Amino acid sequence: LPDKIFISVQEAEPALQIQQDGSCYLLSGDLKVLERSGEEAPDLPVITGAGLTAAEPGTQAEFEKEEMPQTLLTLEEQLKVNQFSQVTAIDVTRLYSIELSYDEKITVRIGSLGNLQEKLQLARYIIDNKLDADQAGTLDLSQENGQAIFRPDYGSNSVILPPGTSSD
Repeated sequence: LPDKIFISVQEAEPALQIQQDGSCYLLSGDLKVLERSGEEAPDLPVITGAGLTAAEPGTQAEFEKEEMPQTLLTLEEQLKVNQFSQVTAIDVTRLYSIELSYDEKITVRIGSLGNLQEKLQLARYIIDNKLDADQAGTLDLSQENGQAIFRPDYGSNSVILPPGTSSD
């Protein structure tokens, strides 16, 4: 038998923040509840509409909808991969109509998770290359034909086509 045992403990890092019933719940990347607080963590987007049913610190989070855990994990992963660090809020109330708040100026409607990576890449392209830095409005990526529509806050519609397409 060994005369020494080494134990290494690594603290779980918050990956998600869910707001519900006036509380904020910090969850790890595997959806374990780390903490319940009355205040938001400033470096994580606030997720609303997740429908937590069990959220005791130290336990696995449980949700009303059985597809919610996979939805949250997919969103968290794809936002990281596509470098969407300016997302401040995510509304998953309706899984077929998911919305992101980007930099507190642009609402990005992604609809369902179908083609999420392509939708986020298109949003990144449009935000970085087609919109002014101070422009606010709604970027709708939920169209089944893959078309993106930007509606400025001040009214009129602007249609922005995906990269590589023409308006002919």
